Amino acid sequence: MDSFFSLPAVGTKRSADLTTHLMIASFASSIIASFGGGTFHGFSKYLNSDWSFGLWLLAMMGIGLTGTFLLLAAVRASDISPMRRKVWWWVALVSGGLFVVAITRETTLEVLGVYYGPVIGAATWLHLLTWLKSKTKASGYFLIGVVVALISGAVQKYNLGFGENFNGNDLCHIIFMVSMYLFYRGALE
Repeated sequence: MDSFFSLPAVGTKRSADLTTHLMIASFASSIIASFGGGTFHGFSKYLNSDWSFGLWLLAMMGIGLTGTFLLLAAVRASDISPMRRKVWWWVALVSGGLFVVAITRETTLEVLGVYYGPVIGAATWLHLLTWLKSKTKASGYFLIGVVVALISGAVQKYNLGFGENFNGNDLCHIIFMVSMYLFYRGALE
């Protein structure tokens, strides 16, 4: 839901800039993931298995697309040579396509992690290189957002919650909203 409200603000600045459009696409795909995942977790016991599977697949696809768009935005915003930019662009597109094929065959968090970790790692590396070279605010926000997202992932992995009614998955998503805000702030720069 946070991403939904941020779309108009991101779209107003540098509306012709491809990096901004890619960030908007990453926010839009995170909305899809949020809808699928939230509905799955909230209503799966009331739905038949086909609906539950469809919602889970929607969540996984949304997360994968978010990673792909974040990497494409990082490639576009980076200070690397045009040839390296083309190579990274194709790496992002091909890996995104392979993810779609893999996740439709096995919709597990492990498959998602095998894809999402390296994709976000690559985007982080590109932002780090850009930040070290030109100290852009956008890359700085992205780097801090990734650190917050990693903390969020650790909370979920180790189920660091406050009991049954506010478990690690719940806390993870609250923390992750902070990283989404930081990505949003980076997109505004």
